[in-house]
Amino acid sequence: MLRVVCLIIVSAALAGFSVGAHAADDWRQGDTSVERCAAEFNAIDNSVRTAGVQDAEYARIDGFPYFRIDRFLASYDFSKFKPAERTEWVDQLVANDQEARTIEIGNLPATERGELYARLGRDPLKVLSDCAETMRKYDHEHPQAHKALAQQAKVPVSDPVPQRPTDWTPQELTAMVSPEPVKDTGPLVTAFEPVATAPILASAAKVLVERSRTDALGIPLPDDDVADRLIAGFAPVWLVKGRPDDGLVIPAWDKGKAEGEEYQAAVYSRLSHVKWNGKVLLQISYFAWFNDDPLDGVIWRVTIGPDGRPVLYDTVRTDGSDYLVIIPGDKLKTAGRSVHIGDVPEGERVAVTVDQATRKVTHVGFWGGVTRGAYVLTEYDRLRRLYDHAGETRSLFGPSGAMTPDKAGSPRQWGHERLPDGRYFDAPDLYDGVKPAS
Repeated sequence: MLRVVCLIIVSAALAGFSVGAHAADDWRQGDTSVERCAAEFNAIDNSVRTAGVQDAEYARIDGFPYFRIDRFLASYDFSKFKPAERTEWVDQLVANDQEARTIEIGNLPATERGELYARLGRDPLKVLSDCAETMRKYDHEHPQAHKALAQQAKVPVSDPVPQRPTDWTPQELTAMVSPEPVKDTGPLVTAFEPVATAPILASAAKVLVERSRTDALGIPLPDDDVADRLIAGFAPVWLVKGRPDDGLVIPAWDKGKAEGEEYQAAVYSRLSHVKWNGKVLLQISYFAWFNDDPLDGVIWRVTIGPDGRPVLYDTVRTDGSDYLVIIPGDKLKTAGRSVHIGDVPEGERVAVTVDQATRKVTHVGFWGGVTRGAYVLTEYDRLRRLYDHAGETRSLFGPSGAMTPDKAGSPRQWGHERLPDGRYFDAPDLYDGVKPAS
């Protein structure tokens, strides 16, 4: 009897958040367990939307509240999957949603989070795990769900093309590389290397990446320990022209404004994937932040080839401007803006020089000097939950994916860095134009 009463109370509490079935999910009508889960997901979404703490890193899929997708996963044709491939792909969609919703719920103000708990009658995080399993099992048995998912699993093009012009001159591009090792050349340039790490050998990187590939789709998904080793092994030396305290800052909220804290130099990192020459390659992106109004950043990315060596590098501002491809050696070419550097010797790091005043990469090579500074490596996801002065947490980025939506040149969240030519930095086919040089 108590269980019936509790269900009535919870149903009443959720009544204001239930939604009628529509074309995307009408196959679920009549099943009380999935209808309850849909109402609970909707209650969570309403709280998150009202508080303005939506996380924009992954795209939602209409009709599937327990899935979120990115451009890499959207590049697969779900309708052609074998069963094992479908399972792996769906696993990633569920994991993306669990990650994003955990961040959103954590960023709710304490009062709203408590109200949501009371409205649901249980821990919202428990809802995420239980209802994802319930709805996934139910949808798996319904062909309508498979058809709808294949149609809806897309990432919208919703971000503006950056307005800041890319203004490297031919002379600047020529001067960007040199055959000699890069060295710290004077008092106006400070070299920062990653703390307590060593470069990784290509043979070790190859083994780590290949062992991390999934069985069905062959996607490299390193566990935390392997990811940390790869991130540390490929991390560059950063050379900052200008005031060293204004470079490699830690983003933080102060009285409603995003600013950089200078007590410790830090660089943020995350993994991603690209499809190239019929294989999925692992990428590591490094985010360096600089004090400005607004806060600004530069991304340096390494794409690891099948042999464990970087097949190419690329860099972009966090608003999508100043995109540049850096090709090691002379075996590849691209029609886009690019420069060539020599192959980085085994056991050496790439050195990336950034002008602190303009936030432009001005030189790239391999490091042969002595550093005077050090930086810590930390997870990009920390930017999605920063503490503010009131002790609450909030993302560096707003619901649209922009840090400051109404300001041109504002940094954008991962998945929203649109390039001047209209493509996206995280596009899985971004390197289709990179071809053999001969």
